[in-house]
Amino acid sequence: MMKKLNQFFLAFCLWLTLPISLFAQREMESLGRGVVAIHMIGDSVFVSWRLLGNDPDDISFNIYRKTDTSTSIKLNQNPITGATIFTDKSVDFTKKNEWFVKPVLNRKEELESTSFALQSGSEAKPYLSVPLKTQRGYTPNDISVG
Repeated sequence: MMKKLNQFFLAFCLWLTLPISLFAQREMESLGRGVVAIHMIGDSVFVSWRLLGNDPDDISFNIYRKTDTSTSIKLNQNPITGATIFTDKSVDFTKKNEWFVKPVLNRKEELESTSFALQSGSEAKPYLSVPLKTQRGYTPNDISVG
């Protein structure tokens, strides 16, 4: 009898805690699109941006490039769906170029993201160099991408 009472009490306690986990909110960071452009070997630019955790499933994107002081031009004919990457093959590397994206929701463009710039004459390399600020006496020797 005591064993059945203990089992009932345990089941009752578990049942009481179930709604807490069902209604838990996902903790969200305050992030932007994080647009990054890489000057690839072969004179193209690989552009990537972030899909946010609260973006709806049917979100799409338009991508724009601004060269020097000219007006920005839209690079894609139709909104990009299912991916957050684009390869720009018509870049004038003798000038400064900036890329940004605009999310498209219900066929309407939203606010543009922060832009990412490549300076004129940027070197083609398939990676992005990140300058490190190291403390005196410390030598970085390992890095991981998270």
